[in-house]
Amino acid sequence: MPFTYVIPNICEKYMPTWLNRIMVTIGGYWLLLTYYATLLLLGYLVLWTGFQIWMLIGSYAIFTYMNLWELIGKMYAWCTIAILAYIGVKAWYTAKHLIMNHIDIHVNKHLSRDYIVAFASDLHFGMVLGKSFGHRLVKDMNALHPDVILFGGDIIDGNLSPASDYSRSGPYEGMHCGRA
Repeated sequence: MPFTYVIPNICEKYMPTWLNRIMVTIGGYWLLLTYYATLLLLGYLVLWTGFQIWMLIGSYAIFTYMNLWELIGKMYAWCTIAILAYIGVKAWYTAKHLIMNHIDIHVNKHLSRDYIVAFASDLHFGMVLGKSFGHRLVKDMNALHPDVILFGGDIIDGNLSPASDYSRSGPYEGMHCGRA
């Protein structure tokens, strides 16, 4: 499974784009889930160690040792599955939807008018987020009627070849700033 993320990035010129996108998506979620599952496993080990110490210190006749640990283990497993499912859905939603925050900044300088600055960060255009995401970004940015558009963070994820239908301006073609 981990190779489903690496192989498309190495062999992207030799594989069809649709297969690359599927493999990158599967590999990305695999990396995400194994990362958080490992963190949750560390929590399980801490809980297990605490339980071992608790059982050594006292004598608890209400539950037998294995019944109590089975109950705790099952509860932790279901909580882990729920947390991983939530993280997966949240990651998918965040990757596919633009998150826009409107912030008013007041300065102690005399300006002839108000200015609108649009800032986009960590877009990651490439194998997963391509042309349709770029068109949505352009539409949403243009709706703001900004005076200035700034880009920061990771703009390209790997390479833009999956979205290579773009003109020289890339995914930002049609984006306008400045007031008429």
